[in-house]
This record gives sequence, structure tokens and C-alpha cells, in this order.
Amino acid sequence: MFSKWIYYRLLGRFFLPLLLIVAVVIGLLYHQEIETLDKLLEKEDISSVELATQVERNALATLGADALYLAGQPNMKSWIEYPSGLNKSAVVADFQWFQERFPAYDQVRLLNAQGMEEIRLDRVSGQSLVVPQAQLQNKSQRYYFKKIHSLSPGDIYVSPFDLNLERGRIEIPLKPVIRIGTPVFNQSGKFRGSILLNYLGTQILDELRQFSPGDGREIWLLNNKGFWLLGRGPEQEWGFMFPERQQHTMTIAYPQVWEKMQNNIEVGRASQNQDLFTFHRLDINSVTPGGESFKQNHWYVLIFTPKSYIEEKHADVKRNYLYMFALVFGLLLIVCSRLAQKELLRAESEQKVAEQEVQYRELLEGAPDSIVVADQSGVIRMVNVEAERVTGYSRADLVGQNVEILLPQRLRENHEEYRQSYLENPVVRSMGASKELFLLTKSGMEIPVEISLSPLVRGNERLVTSIIRDITQRKQQVAHIKELNRDLVMRSNALKAINLELESFSYSVSHDLRAPLRAVDGFSQTIIKEYADKLDDRGKDRLERIRKAAQNMAGLIDGLLDLSRISRTDMQREEVSLSKLASEVLSQLQEIDPGRKVTVSIQPEMNAQGDARLLKVLLTNLISNAWKFTGQVDDARIVLQSKELNGEQVFSVQDNGAGFNMDYAAKLFGAFQRLHDAEEFPGTGIGLATVKRVINKHGGRIWAESEPGKGAVFYFTLGEE
Repeated sequence: MFSKWIYYRLLGRFFLPLLLIVAVVIGLLYHQEIETLDKLLEKEDISSVELATQVERNALATLGADALYLAGQPNMKSWIEYPSGLNKSAVVADFQWFQERFPAYDQVRLLNAQGMEEIRLDRVSGQSLVVPQAQLQNKSQRYYFKKIHSLSPGDIYVSPFDLNLERGRIEIPLKPVIRIGTPVFNQSGKFRGSILLNYLGTQILDELRQFSPGDGREIWLLNNKGFWLLGRGPEQEWGFMFPERQQHTMTIAYPQVWEKMQNNIEVGRASQNQDLFTFHRLDINSVTPGGESFKQNHWYVLIFTPKSYIEEKHADVKRNYLYMFALVFGLLLIVCSRLAQKELLRAESEQKVAEQEVQYRELLEGAPDSIVVADQSGVIRMVNVEAERVTGYSRADLVGQNVEILLPQRLRENHEEYRQSYLENPVVRSMGASKELFLLTKSGMEIPVEISLSPLVRGNERLVTSIIRDITQRKQQVAHIKELNRDLVMRSNALKAINLELESFSYSVSHDLRAPLRAVDGFSQTIIKEYADKLDDRGKDRLERIRKAAQNMAGLIDGLLDLSRISRTDMQREEVSLSKLASEVLSQLQEIDPGRKVTVSIQPEMNAQGDARLLKVLLTNLISNAWKFTGQVDDARIVLQSKELNGEQVFSVQDNGAGFNMDYAAKLFGAFQRLHDAEEFPGTGIGLATVKRVINKHGGRIWAESEPGKGAVFYFTLGEE
């Protein structure tokens, strides 16, 4: 009863203060992580709305430039001065070319000075159609014509974002549009009419949807009156166009948020009912310099984060910290219980010293590990039977000797310093935790060991107990495990190679595409030859473009076939001279382009184990790339060499050509991935993908280092046989 009371008193002395400290620390960490989580969410939302707003800003700026482009065309200027039928036909042709080039424009119109549609082109079923004269409408009473009529030369009008009306009725299906207009004047400054473009707003809305974060969070677009242009569903949107939807506004649904949005803040956050709103105001005039629009014509891009999403994130953090607290609580209880037990045992130890001495010796002798007990001077005072067996010394040989008798000479130099350091803080710990330790036997053999140190108090004497464990067998097991791991890596590489075989499917697909492409190319050439006198320049140009596209596609298919063949090629490893293969490739390149002067350095006797055919393909692609991308350098240099890095043979192909931005290095080895303009450096984008396949086939690795304008280095390894 007395012992139990002491035990609980000691347990409370250790446990309660530590538990209080842990609870306070975990509470502070929890609140700090909640704050960090909220800040990250805020930063993410602000970044998303800013990026989405910038995308829309760029789109609107482009619309204004398109209107001015049409107004400045020579045919348009001719019509303004001389509105003849011939000039009008030329303007129609310009409009039709423009609408076909930019399909997002649903209507392209020219209104005369009285507001009557002079020219109107509608996009119908993907085609640009000229509306007959009889179907043209008078738009003099529409708000946008009146607004454009009041503008100066070079000004841009941007309408509100609304739904298209045809003859006073909302067009079905709904067609969101933005009207972009600019006035046109003759040389004497007289208003002659206006150009009006109807831009399909679905493209803007689709772009915004790409920025929706998901997980219950939504992206919205509102006009300056608070009506949804893009909301939770169609029933909320375009409320200002439908009498039955007039109540669907932010002013009614979220009045507190809307009030803050009106405080002339460009970017901000607000909350209502614990829902979060991150908004960015997009002023239309600010994205069309010199432009004009309705007063206060601006949009709001919002990200809506519901209360449930925030609560779920907070709950995850709370749950993690509750688990942490429960774990620490249990550990503290265990540790403090142990400490209390230790204190209790120490209080009872005085009456059991003799008994414990006998028990200690019995434990010492029965221990499976070697045990050496030394005093503070390092003199051995006691050893067990296992220590005699392992070291080869007898008990009489060891007792009275310094412990350094068991250390190899190279480990004795700093041992005295380490021993004194331990005596200053004698706790149970490993000796030389970061080093390999060895025990020197009587025969001079060194045995790898682990040593645990612990203090021992016998009466007034302080001793150090060293528990020495022979880890020879463990090291052998570790070596065996490493060998097994190496075998596993090889098997894994083999499995990857097998998986690559599946890509041979692309071979048959690419092969079947060749015939129709040859037909397209051949028939196009036949039409050019046999019907040349019946085709105008534009028709001939279109046919030449068709031929060029077909030939380019054929080149891509050839690249795909080469890529597929790599996957299906059987490996035949042998010793291959990479120096010789590289010289052959460079000789072929020099024959093709004899005028090039390139300084080439090839390391002699550079050999590797691999498939000669595949390695020829690898070097052909890498060296051809180096040859191509140094084409604009006066002192072009190409270097092929190898070196050993961390026990592995690494080969490299280096040039001083165009180089590339390392931010795009992850795309480098994908099929059809290009980091340079095809006009500047022609190619299919298949070469490095082929190189990657060859490297994978050999179980190796490939990577690159580069800087724009300073060349590139491609490193590769070929794995082990």
C-alpha cells in the first residue's frame, strides 16, 4: 500500500506538468496550422481570380484590336470615301475572310450612318454567310449604335455582356455575346457608319470554368449590377434578361459581400454565413485603352468557397492533432510511469543491494552480448563469459587493463576525449552512432560491433557498462539484402522494358495512316498540274498547303514508326565502340552539309555494353540535334566524352548551340515536344523520344543541362547487363 502511494505521487509529479506543457504546445501548433491553412487558401484563391481576370483582360484587349483592324483595311477606307457596289463587295470579302479566320465572332456587321445594316455576315453551322439585302435590319434605336455614334475616331465601344436578340427576341438556344464597335469616318471627318462585331461569350465562360478549383468550390462571373453571367447553374444566370430571374443577384443572395465589393476594391475577400468569397474587379475601360463603354461597365470574377469546405479542411487538421495528442498522452503516460517506477525502485534499493548484486552478476553472465564494465579512468573492472569468448582474452587478462586494449589502433587516438565527454553526461546511448566500430580480439582480428553505453552506480562508485554486440552476421545479411535489391532493380528495369513493348501498337496505327496521306498528297499534286489554268492563286496556295501538311504528317508518322521499331527491337548486348559510331554519324552529317565548319571532339576508345543498332540510333539523334542547333553559331563545337560518376559510367554529348530553358526540361523527351520554332529549327519532335526509348531499353538514364544561347549537354547511362 505504501509503495503504491509513492508510485502514484511520483507519477503525478512527472506526468501532470509534462501533460500541461504538451497540451499548450499542441494547441498553439493547431491554431498556427489553421492560420497557415487559411492563408494558403486565401493566397490560392487570390492567385486564381487574378490569373482568370488577366486571361479575360487579354481577351477583351484583343477584341478591340480586331475592330480597329477591320476599320483600317484599305477596302474599308475606299468604301467610306466611295460607297460603290464594287467597294462594298471588297469589304464583304474582307469581312468573310476575317470571320472564317476567327470563328468566335458570330456576327460581323457594317452599319451606315443612319444605323441601317449595310453588310452583315452570320456564322451558321460553322460557315460564314452573307445576309441578303432584304433581311438586313435597322439598328438605329439600339443602345450600342447610339453609343458608337458618339465616339471619336480610334475609340472602342465594349457593350455589356448579355444575350443576343434577333428582331427583339432572345435568340434560342441562348447565345451570350459581347459587342465590340468602332466608328468610321471619311477623310473630312464625317461619320459614315460603324463596324460592329458580335463575339461569342461562351469562349470567355469556358475559359473561366477552367479556373474552377473544384471540391465544392466554384468560380463565378458577375456584371456590375450583381447578376450572374456564370453561376451555379443556368437557372441563376442572365437574370437581367428574364423577368422571372430578377431575384437572382448577389445583392439579394449575399448583400454583405456585395456591399464590400462596391468599396472600390480591385481584389478582395469577404464572407457571409461563414462562406468565403474572393473577388477581382475587371474594369472594361481599363483593358481597352481609349475605349468607351456603358458607365460603370465592369465585371467581377469570384471564387466561392462554401463553409462546408472550410470546415472539412479544419476538421482534418483537428483530427490529426487529436491523434497527435492521444499518441503523446500515451507516450507520456508510459515514460512517466517508467520514471515513477524507477524512482520507486531506487527508494527500495537500499534494502536489496546484496540481492541485486547477485542478480546483476547472474544477468551479466547470462547476457547474450559481450559486457565490459569500466571505471571512470577506463580501467576494466568486470567482463562476462561472452566477452571472453568473443575477444579471446580470459577474464584475468582483461580485468585491470584499459579498455583501449579492445580498440584497433586507428580508433584509440580520440577515445580518451570521447570517454571524458560521456562521463560529463552519462546517459544510456549508443557509442559512435554515426561511425563504424570494431572490436580488436587477442588474435588481432577486427570484429564489427555495436556498443551501447550506460552508467552504473555501485555504492559510491560510478562505472560505465558497455554492451558489445557482434554484428558480423547482420552486415552479411545487409550485403545480401543489397544484392537482392540490385536484382530487384534489374527485374524492375526488365519489367519496364516489357511494358514499353505495348507501345508497338502505335506502329500499326501509324502504318495504316500512310496510304490516305499519300492519296491526299498525290491528288493535290494532280489537281495543281491538271487544273492549274482553272485555279486562282488562292486555290493553288490552299492546295500547296494541303500537300505540305500531308508531307509533314507523313514525316511525323515515319517518326512514330521509328519510335515503335525501337520498342520492338530485340536487345543484343555486345561491346560497342561509341567513338567509332559517333565518327560515322558526323561523317554522314558532313557529307549532307559540306559547307558547315564544326569543331568536333570525340573521346578515343569510348566503349560501352549495348545493342550496336540501337546505340547508332541514339548517337544519330543526339549528334544530329547538336549539329542542327549549332547551325547559327560561328564557332560551332560538339564534344562527346565519358566519365565515371559515383561508380557509374556516364556518357555526354555537348554543344554550344541554341540551348533551351530548363523550366521546360520535363517535356524534353516526350513525343512531338518541341522547345524551338519549327521554322527556325525544323524537325518532327520525335528524336529525343526515340533516344529515351533506347535508353529505357538499356535500363539506363538520360538527363540534360542547358541555358538559352549557351548550348546544351545531354548525359546518359546504359545500365548493367
